[in-house]
Amino acid sequence: MWYSATKTGINEIDLEHGNIDIMLTMIISHKVDEELVGKLIDTLLLHFQSEERIVRKMGKSFPQEHHAEHEKLTTTLRQKKRQWSNGELEASELALEVKQILLNHFSEFDAFLNAE
Repeated sequence: MWYSATKTGINEIDLEHGNIDIMLTMIISHKVDEELVGKLIDTLLLHFQSEERIVRKMGKSFPQEHHAEHEKLTTTLRQKKRQWSNGELEASELALEVKQILLNHFSEFDAFLNAE
């Protein structure tokens, strides 16, 4: 578990990260039906919205650059899902690419969500 091991300090967001982590791990290890790939992408798209809502609910402003990155990732993830659906990308390959994308995203953006 890598994504859930990196904490934001915001329980709801950390829980979502943990669930995403489990899905990625299962896809990479081929322990699930490949149908989980579509659900993974859908979950990530909902997570971006949820993350922004949770931070605002805490009374903090959500950085515009972070929001812009979510928009960019949304486009990228939809493209990856299409590639997978068209047979251009294996499920485990997609999951590994998404894992790297999320690691970069966390270190550049999510790690600072709970900063004062």
